[in-house]
Amino acid sequence: MRLLIIAFLIVHPLALQTAAPLGAQASLPADFRQESTDRSKQAGTPALPGNFQRPWDDPNTALVIDPFHANPIDWDKLKTEPRVVAIIHKATIGVSKLDPAYFTRKKEAKKRGYLWGSYHWGVSGNPEKQADYYLDTVKPGDDELIALDLEDAASKKLMNAEESLRFIKRVKERTGRYPVLYTNHKSAKLLSAKFKGTEFAEAPLWYARFKSDVTDFPTGIWRSYTLWQFSSEKFSQMALPGVKPDMDINVYNGTVDDLRSNWPLTRSSLPAASPLKPSAQPAAPPEDALLDALVWGADMKIDPKAYAPALRIEVEQHLRRARAYRSKRAEPSKPESKMVYCAQINYERRLAAVSTDPRAAALAAAYEKRLRPCYEWEGYHDCPEREALFADEYQAAHPRGPFSDYLPLLAAHRWLCSAEAYDYEGQPAEAERCRRMYEQRLSTARVSRVLLICAAAERLAARGKCFASR
Repeated sequence: MRLLIIAFLIVHPLALQTAAPLGAQASLPADFRQESTDRSKQAGTPALPGNFQRPWDDPNTALVIDPFHANPIDWDKLKTEPRVVAIIHKATIGVSKLDPAYFTRKKEAKKRGYLWGSYHWGVSGNPEKQADYYLDTVKPGDDELIALDLEDAASKKLMNAEESLRFIKRVKERTGRYPVLYTNHKSAKLLSAKFKGTEFAEAPLWYARFKSDVTDFPTGIWRSYTLWQFSSEKFSQMALPGVKPDMDINVYNGTVDDLRSNWPLTRSSLPAASPLKPSAQPAAPPEDALLDALVWGADMKIDPKAYAPALRIEVEQHLRRARAYRSKRAEPSKPESKMVYCAQINYERRLAAVSTDPRAAALAAAYEKRLRPCYEWEGYHDCPEREALFADEYQAAHPRGPFSDYLPLLAAHRWLCSAEAYDYEGQPAEAERCRRMYEQRLSTARVSRVLLICAAAERLAARGKCFASR
């Protein structure tokens, strides 16, 4: 699954009387009837237990695709498959990344009559801040599905179970409804065992399982799936017109008419015409704001007035250089390429802003071009370790270059991120190796002749984490 929305969902209470097709309840066995509680109405849980034996083969079941910017779509060909009635597009990652194709695709999909939804890719870090970024960015309408992508409930690098629960609560607080929860079998099993009686039960389950026959669905919180992601690049089980085999395809637990009737699967408990509640997130602590601006980018919020006079001067100078930077890189015409383009510019700007050397801008562009960094970290070691190795190599080759004070800090941070990723991957020896590299680079950064670098290095040493925990 890959890399959402909010104007906000408003529904009159009388419209929430059932999530099942009209008349479906009476014919069901008692154990499978939809409970007449606010919880079942809110969650939009399917009335039926669900077909776990290739339900997509049933010509009456509804299909949903969930693309991201790198999945090409031939809209005219896709329209020839009438069972595909909804699209859930990757929207946001963390607190700063937006899928570049999101709004373009949303406009096209709605013009062609598709039901629309979005999802947020959760990463480690403040889940309330991520929820706010997601909602404030995509501004979902009352007819748009909202969802959280929980890739690994036990993760230390991506959003985990506790963080996702906080994300869900934050979305409910601001919108009056719960998001759909995307997760895989392993995570659904963990949640069902350890989180009964929580708000997870309010979130319809979007179940990722790449099998054709499921006999061990983890009941406990959910009676069944609402959506089942059964086909992707990992294991393609269906070909659809207009998309490639790597497209994620989902089956809905019901017919096309059922899906149209129940969309967007959760309903708001707020009064009709209520505005989206504004976010109320405190600013990052000054120490973290400074470090994050240096290792992630000058687009991170930072207030120079929060620092002592000498440091404030350097912060202001850094921000001025960042704002003044102009890349010579040509902006791509295709929306699908703009996210990578923006990430490239951000990387160049981050380097150019740390030096007053007139060569810095050109060298920053050359650095980024040679490195070709990842633009979507997904919790594993390869992306941060590649950046750390390259920073070390560049520093060794250019010990007195314009980035010589900055690169030890960047390398230290990326080595620490790599160590945490290896911990997550269950490779303690590799994690220890990366931590030794982190300590070596950090010791260099802490004695930098640049006050800005020294202050950020001291914060990294005190924090001891790749991401701030706020």
